[in-house]
Amino acid sequence: TLFPYTTLFRSLLVLFGTLRGIDRSVVNYVGQPAIDLWAAPRGSDNLVRSSGLLGPEQVLGLMRTEGLAQVGPVLRAFITVSRVNPGKEPALHLLAIGYQTPAGLGGPIHLVTGQAPIAGQVTLDRVSARRLGVVVGDSVQVLEHRFVVSGITTDSNWVSTQLLFCDWAVLSHLLGIDGRASFVAMRVSADSSQHAVVARIAEHLRDVEPILRSEFVARNLRETTAGLFPILALLVTLGAFVVCLIVALLVQGLLEDRRCDIAVMLAMGISAQSIAVSL
Repeated sequence: TLFPYTTLFRSLLVLFGTLRGIDRSVVNYVGQPAIDLWAAPRGSDNLVRSSGLLGPEQVLGLMRTEGLAQVGPVLRAFITVSRVNPGKEPALHLLAIGYQTPAGLGGPIHLVTGQAPIAGQVTLDRVSARRLGVVVGDSVQVLEHRFVVSGITTDSNWVSTQLLFCDWAVLSHLLGIDGRASFVAMRVSADSSQHAVVARIAEHLRDVEPILRSEFVARNLRETTAGLFPILALLVTLGAFVVCLIVALLVQGLLEDRRCDIAVMLAMGISAQSIAVSL
């Protein structure tokens, strides 16, 4: 039966599709064109596994850096989100992104419906909204506080989690870390250059690492897909083995069908090489 083989190939297609979906979501968010540079605490190089924080004085120092047109602190934290009146819907663990709402850097890229949040509101990825059973205008509970769903986003599903967007000041206050940020998103002014700004930050803020947008995208892609590549390699290896096995079985079947003919040709003194070519 071909059932195990078709299942394997379907698994490969699903995994490739998952990788492509993660790539698109990561690139669309951390690689959004409005952001030229990201600033991070030393030792934090990606959005998913970041534990360091920039202090208020470091955030303020970045805001005062010459050559920047716009600066937006971004705070990330894994939080539990549930419906206010839960039914059978499970609580979800989402990656909250706090930014300066409603128009600061680092907000949601694509809204399916609704609008960007303000204080007291959140936007949810459409997968999270479906799992929670909520729509725009409903309320959810975040960190034991009620928030209204202002919008539903797309390209914010990172498979292992989804992104939730809310106000930076509100999130930092609820977490007890007022004024701190995980990262700072920056847009360089038209009369300056990215490398000049990077040099100024490196000179004046020694504990802050400025990261070019392209490099930050690469680091996040490496982190978010790291766990899937071993599985992909295993499935590809199994797929290659299955292909070789199928070819071997086909060759064996051909030889079985032509066994009498091969015996006659060998008896006639025809070489094995000539027989193989004729087959």
